[in-house]
Amino acid sequence: MKKQLVYVRYLAGFVLILLLLWGVHRIAFRWAIQKSVDHLTDTWNVSISFGSYRSQGLSGAVFQKVCITYASGDTLFWGNDIKVRLKLLPLIIGKFQLAKLQIDSMVVNYRPHFLHRNDTTGYASDHQSEKLTINNRLRGLFRKLPATCLIGSATFRYIDSSQWFCARIDSFTIKDKRMQGILHLSDANATSTLECQGKLIPGQYHLAISIRNRQAGDNPLPFSGQKWNLMLSFSSAYLECQLPNATTLLFSVSARDLSLFHPKLSEQAVRFDTSGLSLLIKTEKDYWCIDSVSRLTFNGFTFPLFVRYDYDTVNPTLDFAIPHIEFPAQQLFDALPKGAFRHLTGLKAEGNLSFALRGRIPFGMLDSLYLYSQLQPSSFRIKQFGPAYLPMLNDTFTVYRHEPGFPPVAIRVDSNAASYTRLRDIPKHLIDAVLTSEDGTFFYHRGFNEEAFAKSLAENIRKKRFARGASTISMQLIRNVFLSRNKNLSRKFEEVLLTWLLENSHIVTKERMLEIYFNIIEWGPNIYGIKQAARFYFNKKPSQLTLQESIFLAAIIPSPKYFRYTFVTNGSMKDGFEGYFQRVAQIMLARNQIQPSDTIGLNHRVTLSGEAAKMLISPQDSLLTNPSDTLFFDANEDF
Repeated sequence: MKKQLVYVRYLAGFVLILLLLWGVHRIAFRWAIQKSVDHLTDTWNVSISFGSYRSQGLSGAVFQKVCITYASGDTLFWGNDIKVRLKLLPLIIGKFQLAKLQIDSMVVNYRPHFLHRNDTTGYASDHQSEKLTINNRLRGLFRKLPATCLIGSATFRYIDSSQWFCARIDSFTIKDKRMQGILHLSDANATSTLECQGKLIPGQYHLAISIRNRQAGDNPLPFSGQKWNLMLSFSSAYLECQLPNATTLLFSVSARDLSLFHPKLSEQAVRFDTSGLSLLIKTEKDYWCIDSVSRLTFNGFTFPLFVRYDYDTVNPTLDFAIPHIEFPAQQLFDALPKGAFRHLTGLKAEGNLSFALRGRIPFGMLDSLYLYSQLQPSSFRIKQFGPAYLPMLNDTFTVYRHEPGFPPVAIRVDSNAASYTRLRDIPKHLIDAVLTSEDGTFFYHRGFNEEAFAKSLAENIRKKRFARGASTISMQLIRNVFLSRNKNLSRKFEEVLLTWLLENSHIVTKERMLEIYFNIIEWGPNIYGIKQAARFYFNKKPSQLTLQESIFLAAIIPSPKYFRYTFVTNGSMKDGFEGYFQRVAQIMLARNQIQPSDTIGLNHRVTLSGEAAKMLISPQDSLLTNPSDTLFFDANEDF
C-alpha cells in the first residue's frame, strides 16, 4: 500500500510538472505571438487580427482567419487555416526557424504607396551593409524557408495607381527536398502559366528550379511590360542559386527561345535560341567581384566575364574585363540574335578572331579612367556580305533621309552629281577643322578612338547624363549610310561591328570615307553635305569658305538643327564659343595645319549671309543656356 502511494505521488508530481510546463509554454507562446504582432505594427504601421490561434505540440501553432490591414483599412494579407511548426532546437534559444508551413488559402494585396516603414534601425545604407546584403541576407532567407511547405491556393496582387499584376499559385509543395507548383500570371495586357519544379535544400543554401512556359512564343510575360516597358518571353528556363560559404554565391540562369523587346534595346524583339549566364560572386570585407570563371552564353557563343568593385570612401573603383578569347569568325556572326544586327544577316566569313576588353573606373578620380579593347583578325576574310554591302561605298549610291516636318531627301553620292563635292575641292582648313573637332586621329585609328571614348565615359559619369559622345568619322559614316535613326543598343552594337568590318577589310580608303562623309552628313535643318551647308550659311561655294567659317561649320556638326541657338544676334555668337574657336585654332596651329598669321583677328563672331540668317531667333527664345551643350555632343546618340 505504501509503495502504491509513493507511485501515485510520483505520478501526480510528474503530471503537475507537465501542467506547469504546458502553462509556461502557453504563456511563452502567447508572449511570442504578441511580441511579433507588436513589432510588425510598430515597424510597418499595419493592424493584425486573428479569428483564433492555438499552440499545437511543443513547437507548432494553428492560426485561423489571419488578417493584416494597412493604416487605410485596406487588406494587405488574409490567410485561413495556417499551420506552422518551428524547429525545436533554435526555438529553445529564442530563434524562429520554420520546419513546416501549411496554408489552406491566402491572399496578398501589395500596394507600395500604402506600406511605409516607420523604424529604420539596423538598416545602414553604407556600402558595407549593401555588400553584406548579397550573401548574409540570402543565407538568412534560406534559414527562414521551411523544409516542408504545402499551399492549397495563394494569390498575390501588386496594385499601383496606374497598373496591376496578379500571381496565383495552385497546389505548391516542398517536400523531401523537392518542390513543384503551377504559377498563373496576369496583368491588364497578358496572361501566362508557368509550371515549376526543382529542389530546395535550406540547410545547404541550395535552390534549383526549372520553369516551363505553357504560352511560349510571342506572348510576353505579364508585369514586365507594364512596369519597365520590357516585353519578355521564353519557352523554358532554369535557375540555380547556391551559397557554399559565407562569402561566395554561385548563380546561374538559362533560357530557351528567349525573346526581349524594349525601345532602348531594339526596334523589334531580339530573339535568342539559347542563352545563359553563370556567375561566381565573391563578397569580401573590402570588395565584391564576379570571378573570371563566370560565363555569358548566347546561341552557342560563350565568353568569360570579370567585374570587381572595391569599397573606398574616397575613391571607389570598378574594374571589368572580358579576358582574351579566340574563336572562328563565323561562330560570332552565326550567334548574333535575330531581330538585331539585321544588316549583318547572312554574312559569311572565314578565319579567326580574338577579343579582349579591360577597363577601370575610379569614381573618385575620373580623369584616370582607363579603357582598352581589341578585336584582332587572323586570316580573316569576308566571303559574303549581308544587307550592308560595304563595297558599294566605292561606287555611286543614294542615301535617303526623312526628318519629321521636312520632305524626304535623296542624297546622291556621285562625283558627277551637281550637289557633290570632291575632297580635292574642299578647303584644307575646313577638312582640318572638322577632323580636329570630330576625329583628330581619323587617319591613324582602325575605326575607334579609345582615348576619346574613355574621356567621354568619364564626362558622362561625372555629369550623370549623356553629355559627350565619342563617335569617330568612320562610325558616323556607317550610321549615316546604312543604319536607321532609331536610338537603341542593338543599333549601336551593329554600328560598332560594321565599323570594324569597314576598317579591317580594307575595302575603302580613308580619303574615300572622308569624301563621302563631307557629302552626306546633316549640317542643318534638312541640309545635307558641304555644298548645301556652304550655300545655306554663307551663300558661298565650299572652296570659298574662310577659316573662321570652317571652324563654325565644324562646331555645329554634333547638333546642326540647333545652330540658331548659338547666336545672340547675327554676327555675334554666344561668348562661350570664343574659347572653342581659339582652342580649335591652337590645335590646328600645333599640327602645322595653319600658320600663326592665320589666327590674327580670328574670333567667334561669324556673320551668316545665306538662308540660315533668316532662321535666327531672339536671345530670350534660346533653348540652350550653356554654349558647351552644342560642343562635342552627338545629337544622334542617346547613350
